[in-house]
Amino acid sequence: MSSKSSDICITPLNTTEKDLTSRVNSLTVYYNLLTEKNQFLMDSVKELEEKFTKFKHKLYILSHKVCKHEDIISNMRPKCWIIENSREVGCNGGTAHSDIWTSVQFNTVKADSFISGNDKQVVLHDNIITLGPGSYGISVDVSMFRTGTSKIRLYSVTDDVAIEESLSTYLAQNTISSSQSLELFALLHVYENTSIRVDYIAQHRVENYGLGLGSGFNREVFARVKILQYY
Repeated sequence: MSSKSSDICITPLNTTEKDLTSRVNSLTVYYNLLTEKNQFLMDSVKELEEKFTKFKHKLYILSHKVCKHEDIISNMRPKCWIIENSREVGCNGGTAHSDIWTSVQFNTVKADSFISGNDKQVVLHDNIITLGPGSYGISVDVSMFRTGTSKIRLYSVTDDVAIEESLSTYLAQNTISSSQSLELFALLHVYENTSIRVDYIAQHRVENYGLGLGSGFNREVFARVKILQYY
């Protein structure tokens, strides 16, 4: 009986242990692979973070360089000056002389608020406007009254030449409504300081109000030059 008992077959664990060992090895390999991939991802994230940090630093430097300029607004739009012959309410524009080109008088300069008071790009002195180097769009309006055939021009004092002239306009002497603003526009490229002026010529001499009849409303403006500097 004992021999029969010794003949009982018990399934050994060797096969199962081998299988488990194989599985453990597979899991270990898989774990190591995941660890390597995880490390790769971590390294990639770290590299991206470093690149992003460098990018932010460069962006900060660039923005600092741009924002430190006081004339940042002028880089976005043209600088603007308005030069006028402005008088007290009720005054007339003055006497218009005949048959000769005569300078228009100016006494007021206004500029955009962002333009420094020390800016010498546009200077008015004795009815002469001096422009620094740059590219300009210049519009001119001059009021005239009963002066017959009349014109205005933009004249280069520096080069002794007319830059632009207005259309000829007839303002009858016997019509009370015979008043008009003569206009012109010019594009001007200046490579060195250049002096210009506005001239008029009229068929008839008209005392007191030939260069404009006062309206009696607020301040009187009889001539205006608007200057835009594009660059």
